[in-house]
Amino acid sequence: MSDQRANLEAALRVEGFEARLRAALDGLAAATGARAWALVDMASEQGVLEHRLRLCSAGLSLNITPDALSSAMVLAEAAGGALPAGALGWPGAVQVLPLTASPKLWQGPDAALLWMDAARPVDPEALAALSSALSEQRQLALSAAIRVAVETARDPIELTDAEVRLLHVNAAWERFTGYGREEVVGRYASLLRDPEAPVHDPAFYRYTEHAIHEVGQWVGFVASRAKDGRRLSQEVSVSHYGQAGDRFCGNFAVRRSLEGRAAREEALALSHLELRALLLAFPVPVAVLREGRVLFCNGSMVELLQRSAEALVGAELRALLHPEDRDEVLVDGRPAELRVLRSDGAVRLVDAISAGRVSFEGAPAAILFMRDRTERRLQREQRAYGDRLSAVVTIASSIGHEVNNPLGVILATATSLLEGEARPAQREALSDLLEATRRVMTVAGELRSLSSLRAESPAAAAPVDAAAAVPVDGVLNAALNLSGNQLRHLTRVERDCPEGLLAVISEGDLLQVLMQLLINAADALTGGRPADNRISVRGRLEGDSVVLVVEDNGHGVDLDVLPRAFEPFVTGRAGRQGLGLAIARSIALAHHGALSLENSGAGARATLRLPGRMAAVARPTAAPTPVRSGRVLVVDDEPSLARAIQRALRGYEVELVHDGADALARLNEEPEPDLILCDLMMPGLTGPAVYEAVGRIRPHLQARFLFLTGGAFTEEGRSFIRRMGPRVLEKPFLPSALRARVATELQGRVPAG
Repeated sequence: MSDQRANLEAALRVEGFEARLRAALDGLAAATGARAWALVDMASEQGVLEHRLRLCSAGLSLNITPDALSSAMVLAEAAGGALPAGALGWPGAVQVLPLTASPKLWQGPDAALLWMDAARPVDPEALAALSSALSEQRQLALSAAIRVAVETARDPIELTDAEVRLLHVNAAWERFTGYGREEVVGRYASLLRDPEAPVHDPAFYRYTEHAIHEVGQWVGFVASRAKDGRRLSQEVSVSHYGQAGDRFCGNFAVRRSLEGRAAREEALALSHLELRALLLAFPVPVAVLREGRVLFCNGSMVELLQRSAEALVGAELRALLHPEDRDEVLVDGRPAELRVLRSDGAVRLVDAISAGRVSFEGAPAAILFMRDRTERRLQREQRAYGDRLSAVVTIASSIGHEVNNPLGVILATATSLLEGEARPAQREALSDLLEATRRVMTVAGELRSLSSLRAESPAAAAPVDAAAAVPVDGVLNAALNLSGNQLRHLTRVERDCPEGLLAVISEGDLLQVLMQLLINAADALTGGRPADNRISVRGRLEGDSVVLVVEDNGHGVDLDVLPRAFEPFVTGRAGRQGLGLAIARSIALAHHGALSLENSGAGARATLRLPGRMAAVARPTAAPTPVRSGRVLVVDDEPSLARAIQRALRGYEVELVHDGADALARLNEEPEPDLILCDLMMPGLTGPAVYEAVGRIRPHLQARFLFLTGGAFTEEGRSFIRRMGPRVLEKPFLPSALRARVATELQGRVPAG
């Protein structure tokens, strides 16, 4: 027995085996007449053939180098296993003998280089014995490596025989179960079984045995008991080895503790719950996407899209977007403006931002945040439209103001010439001039009337007092004037709006709504048929409401669009944003009104309702008895207009000044004028400033002021005009109208001459 044990230990020791191998090679060299030998491991790493010297005789130890060895092996392979004499610096030939060892650990065979006598070949049995010795050593070395790997593994490992008796367990198994190796080897593995585990019934074991023997492997959960009674949660992987009747046949099992994994999974599950709770609590719509589909959404997203959570989960994101936005690419961290569709087809504008590549419930996902910007967009568009409209109003009214004084000069001069001793041909020309001037005067007056309008949004404007209602007819005139050029070449406009109709709304807001309704009506008409096209605007009072109806005979509103015509971004016309009617309705609602739209018999009809009333209309009074005398002071910074007024007031004692300071100085002197015609807007000292200064030095003269104005650009000026009321005469004016007004002012103040 001692000899057997010594031989086994010698076989297991590398050093002992190498000594035996060296002795065998020495014997082979002696039998073949080889002067020396070398044993080479040939291997291929990344396609490069390498030769490593493993053993060599003393005769080669000082002469062979790695480079020389590699060169010799390459030459031998090319020469079919024999190197010519002198290949390695030796006088004789060298024979290369391949040796096949098992298991094969590298690509090429082992090789023995023998410097030998060619007349004495190598015995094949000797080569077989050498290969067998190499295989034995390799198997023992590999077994030792496997045993070390099993022993140092961190997972519990066990080896059982065909009867499921433990043959070997590693150190990790001992630590995991609490049993020592000497306690369990030879015992059945069922000693770890937990009798209280409900999954460990006979059917469970029959299933596992069948899987192990028929399939060759089984992986599953097992509940066991440690030596000290601890419950062991583990995942077991069992592989079968050997065949029935073999000396070595049984199972190889690896147990993986689930205690740390369970804690990690519990922590992960808790973090998932916390993330879900956080996303559910977000005040903005949130959706979690995976591969373009909704995995999770919060209540705000449900409210935004008006869809149930069940309908959203699993839905493709593209299907929730407006068709024109479905190809939009979301870049992580960069906001994008998108339109989303509600279940009823309504459209909402959102700012969307994606936080991609996050982990959600154990897999990559993207979190999509949305913020509804529909109302903000409406307000922004309303302000922008109001600003544009305000700019147009300002420019138009400025033009109207700018032509006032020249028109006044032309009117007064042409009238004076026509009233003089002009020849018939001259009279005809002057009449034509006056007619053209009157037409320009009408346009200028309409433009000038815009100066009082301000296009304000409901959010920005102060609440409108019911007592401060605006005349609908005047605002309608402004809307038609601003859109007149477009309408004139497209259609005829019929209007029926009674004088004195007042609506409780700001002038700018009413103008904005009317402009939008007129534009919508014009868009519905067919171009190139102005004689057939028609737009009608009708106004009336119903109880305490003003009703304005804008109707056209166009193609009407698409039936699928009509129910949502006032929703943002809904439009039946290509190239339109679909915001105009939504803005108009928001303005109406802000002033406690309403706006509706319907298809009429031949076109569409929009009905605007606003709080309002009917104002009392002043009745005309009898013309005053002309007064042909009196002192009149004309204060105007335009000398030509002042002289035109002087010519129109022939018969009166007219004095002209062209500066507010000069006027104030003159009014502090005698004789006092009976009437003061004062321009409102002048450089330096304005008309209101002169009026206030006169009130301090000669207050009784304030009653003799009559202000001439083409309108005011400032709120202060507009307020002064409202305060003066009938003491204001609008430019330009006809000489006859001026004379009638002057006569009225002087009646009772100056005796008739």
